[in-house]
Formats: sequence, structure tokens, C-alpha cells
Amino acid sequence: MIFNLPETPNPAVHTDAARKSRAAPVTSTLAHTTMEALSKILDFIGKYAWAVFVTTCFVLFVPDEAAKQIGLSELREQFKGALRILLVLTSVVSLGALLQYIDRRLLDGWLESRRKEKTRQKQQQEVMEALALRLSSLDLNEQMWIKYCLFHNTQSLSAERTNRTAQSLNHKGS
Repeated sequence: MIFNLPETPNPAVHTDAARKSRAAPVTSTLAHTTMEALSKILDFIGKYAWAVFVTTCFVLFVPDEAAKQIGLSELREQFKGALRILLVLTSVVSLGALLQYIDRRLLDGWLESRRKEKTRQKQQQEVMEALALRLSSLDLNEQMWIKYCLFHNTQSLSAERTNRTAQSLNHKGS
């Protein structure tokens, strides 16, 4: 006797589209993690390249007599080409790290303060323009009332409801 069971989808078998949709986030996360790790490694190399540079300079440029006394002459002769290449690479990396430090610390701070100052000046200019526009819309009587209030250091005046200047200033929001 043969039983025909209904087919159930096998979770191990997926279509190409489903496999790609699940693989994309993993790939992007993996790429992000890899780039982050690479960035940390390069930062580490940049921080300590100067020490390797100084050590390589010492090994290459110490006088022959001193090199013989401390046992560096054989090492220097044996690896002279590799030490020169290392010297050039570490000098370039150290210079790059120095320029990056200058860019991050000095220029970014200076540029940020400059941007804030320009923004503040722009806002101040807009306030002055708005104030000039409001003042230019006043007629002579309204200007005299504002001058009177400024001269006497007061913010309000008593006036009749029928006073045209008072109504006009009240309407304009002054």
C-alpha cells in the first residue's frame, strides 16, 4: 500500500530570489564589519608608524662603529633594501597620520567655529532686515510714538480707542 502525502515545502530548499534577499543584509553587514576592522587597523598603523620610522632611521643611519658595538652592522647589511623600503613606507604613513590629525583637530575646529559665526551673522542680518522692514512701514506719527516710547523707556502708552495712530500700531503688532 502506497500513501500519497501532500507535499510540504522543504525549508532547506529555497528559490534564488529568497536566497539573494537573505544574503544581501548578511553581505552588507559583513562588508561594514570588514571596513570597520580595516579602519581600526589603519588607525593603529598610523598611530605607531612614527615609532617604526624612528627605529628604522636608527638602524640605517647609526655610525658604523656604534653599529658594530651593538651588533646592528650585520642586520643592516643583510636587510638594507627592506629597511629602506620600510623607511619610505613608514614616513609616508606617518606624514598621512600627521595630516589627518591636523585636519581633524585644527581645521575641523576652525571651520566649525567659522560656520557658526557665519550662521550667527546671517541670523543677525535677517533680524535687522525684518526690523528695518517693520520700521519702514510706519508713517510719521507712528514713528514719533515709537521714538517717544524709546526716549522715555516705556513699552505702553494710554490712548483713546478712536486714535488712528494707536489703532494702526496695535494692528501692526508694535
